[in-house]
Amino acid sequence: MKKVKNTVIDVLFWTAGAFIYALGFNFFLEPNKIVIGGVTGLAGLINYVWPVIPAGAAMFVLNVPLFIAAWKFFGVRFIVNTVVAVALNSAMIDVQPLFMPVFKGNVLLAAVFGGMCAGVGQGLTLRRNATTGGTDIGGRLLRLRFPYVSLGSLELIMNSAIIILAGFVYGSVESMLLSIIVVFVTGKAIDFVVYGSNSSKMLLVVTTHGDEICREIT
Repeated sequence: MKKVKNTVIDVLFWTAGAFIYALGFNFFLEPNKIVIGGVTGLAGLINYVWPVIPAGAAMFVLNVPLFIAAWKFFGVRFIVNTVVAVALNSAMIDVQPLFMPVFKGNVLLAAVFGGMCAGVGQGLTLRRNATTGGTDIGGRLLRLRFPYVSLGSLELIMNSAIIILAGFVYGSVESMLLSIIVVFVTGKAIDFVVYGSNSSKMLLVVTTHGDEICREIT
C-alpha cells in the first residue's frame, strides 16, 4: 500500500513539474525566441528550423541515448522514472499550445519567468527520483565525478553550447543574452526546489570507523 501511495505521489509531482516546465517553454520562452537550454532547447531550435517536427517529440527522441547511458549508472528504477517524466514533459510541450496563449511582451520578463517555471518544473521532478532528461541526466552523471558541485551549476555549464547555437539559429545576439539569463535563473530555481534556501548542510555521523570515513570523504 505504501509503495502504491509513493508511486501516486511520484506521478503527481512529475505531472505538475511537466506542466510548469512546459508552461515556461510554451508561454514565455519559445514565442520570444529564447532558448530554454539543454535537450529541450535543442528540440525547440529543431522545431524552429523544421516546424513540421514537434518540439516535444524531438525532445523525447534526443533523450533516448541519454536513457541508455543512465541505465548503466543509475539502474532500472531510475531510468523508468525518467522515461515516464520525459514522456510527460514531451506531451505537455506538444499539447499545451493547443489551448495555451503566449506571452508577447517584455522579453526580459519572459526570460526571468520562463526560467523560473523551467527550474521549478525540473526541481519537482528531481525531488521524486527522476529527471526531465537532457542536462538533468548529464548533470547527475557529472555529479558522480564532481559531487561537490551543485546540479544547477553543472547544468549551467553544459547549456553554454546550446545558447551559442541559439544565437546562430535565431540570428540574434539579444536572444543569446536572454538565454543566458534563462539558464542562470533555471539553475537557481532548481537548487532552491531541490536543496532549499540553505547554502550549506550538516551531516552528523556516529561511527567507530572515523579514520576510514575521513579518508573516503577527503
